[in-house]
Amino acid sequence: MWRILSAHFDEFVSVYEDRFESRYGRLSAHVQKVVERYLRCGIPDYGFARIKCADCGRELLLPFSCKCRSFCPSCQKRRQLEFAEFCASEVFAPVPHRQVVLSIPKRIRLHFFRNRKLLSKLARCAWETVRDLLQAAVGRDDVIPGAVAAIQTFGNLADLTPHVHMIVSWGCFDQHGTFYAVREVPDDDILEQVFRHRVFRMLLEEEAVTEDLVKNMLSWHHSGFSTYVGKPVPARDTEGLESLAQYIVRGAVAQERLSISEGADGTDRVTYRSKKVHPGHGANFRIMD
Repeated sequence: MWRILSAHFDEFVSVYEDRFESRYGRLSAHVQKVVERYLRCGIPDYGFARIKCADCGRELLLPFSCKCRSFCPSCQKRRQLEFAEFCASEVFAPVPHRQVVLSIPKRIRLHFFRNRKLLSKLARCAWETVRDLLQAAVGRDDVIPGAVAAIQTFGNLADLTPHVHMIVSWGCFDQHGTFYAVREVPDDDILEQVFRHRVFRMLLEEEAVTEDLVKNMLSWHHSGFSTYVGKPVPARDTEGLESLAQYIVRGAVAQERLSISEGADGTDRVTYRSKKVHPGHGANFRIMD
């Protein structure tokens, strides 16, 4: 990835207005700042710390890292490990947990791209949906589940796919810390309907969509919303919870999926591959100049 960006990012910036602005909006200065910091990450020429052992006198040079969240593979991997360790040791109670993923239809995704503040509200919709259904399963509204939520805006082929990943205690706690376990899994249709209702209500309140659009989408045979509830992670399965926590905060781009080659016209071609066939692209890869 470093090779691709170092060779082509300046050209990308120069052609962005003509080729991409009409579709994606103006190029954020933050994007340029992140890429520039990433291209300097770990290179001693841009700064380093000098570390000396007080006992043996040995010295090491430690290049500064960029600390770019969700972009630099090295820095993001460290964040993943630290986040997972923190959650497993300080956050997750010794009770069963499940992963829950809630996604929205393509028709409304662009609203979350153009207004990033809506993403936190999407996470709130996801949390309230799961909370309500687990409270209903327990039969009490004075209890609450525990949950960690992470927003992801990318799909398996690096396309725009805003969705919420959650790790949820599969049951609820009362104010005294007593846990009320839930054994069943909510019906997919009910989970989807409650989430859809909350998302549409939020978007209407934010004036991001019109009532006519909502009515039209409610008439669809397939709503475009999707839900997933994973298998239970047993209580005290620290390794399983850490692995799941790392997964929900993974970086947007996987280096092992990227390859670069020369096209027939002599220009570079970048291929991004996935293990799964993307329904929108009809393939498990994308080729970009």
